[in-house]
Amino acid sequence: MKRFSASVCMRGHYSDRLLELSRRTGGQGEKFCSECGAPVIEACPQCKARLFGSYEGFPANEPEKFCFNCGAPYPWADRDALIMQLRNQLEFEPGLDDADRLELIEQLAVLSRPDEDEKRRVRAGERVKQLAPKGWAVAQPILTSLLSAELRMKLGLPPG
Repeated sequence: MKRFSASVCMRGHYSDRLLELSRRTGGQGEKFCSECGAPVIEACPQCKARLFGSYEGFPANEPEKFCFNCGAPYPWADRDALIMQLRNQLEFEPGLDDADRLELIEQLAVLSRPDEDEKRRVRAGERVKQLAPKGWAVAQPILTSLLSAELRMKLGLPPG
């Protein structure tokens, strides 16, 4: 079944769910979203893989939150999606035994709860760094967008 490329605004509104079909019939792609005014993209900002829209004969409801090619979250991914990406990057780090993986899951839960005590979140972040140092480095961009400025500073992350 054929799946069409799509264009989506940076806030997650479809601009065009049938991009190839629209272009074949002379359609011009929008540069800015007609719903919210945000810039429109046609490819993953990380790896440039195309965005997917509708399957032939079936409408697409909402754009995917992650790139099928590189796994990066799209700009419109919500907090829950970003936390899932963070968990994926850290929990699947090679070399973790089952006990460390379980502790990592627990520490990520503490770290990702916005209403958690800040001291507990700092301790959880430091423990995550110890358990998964390679994954920690990869996870920093996601953590930077999820954590407060003060907490980022205490964990040695770059400013948001």
